[in-house]
Amino acid sequence: MNGADSEILDESDSSGNPRDWNGLPGTHSGKKAVDEHMAEEANPTPEQLETAIVAGRQAFKQTFGAAAFQDATTIPSPSEKKAPDGGSSSGP
Repeated sequence: MNGADSEILDESDSSGNPRDWNGLPGTHSGKKAVDEHMAEEANPTPEQLETAIVAGRQAFKQTFGAAAFQDATTIPSPSEKKAPDGGSSSGP
């Protein structure tokens, strides 16, 4: 599990420790853990969502670099539409 995964919703316990999670219940207690995990992820708090967004953005930036992050998070103006080949196109 990488840093981003451990910060996204319930990949960590309430103390922030990584959750031992393989997603495949093989025992009754494993089934209980899966049910608990699913219930927790079904209703994330605003703080959990914000933490997940921040972690995802950081992972994207570390993976693809600051320029790609800037490009991905900047909304182009209608006149700056990019053509599929990466060039600009001012038409629809």
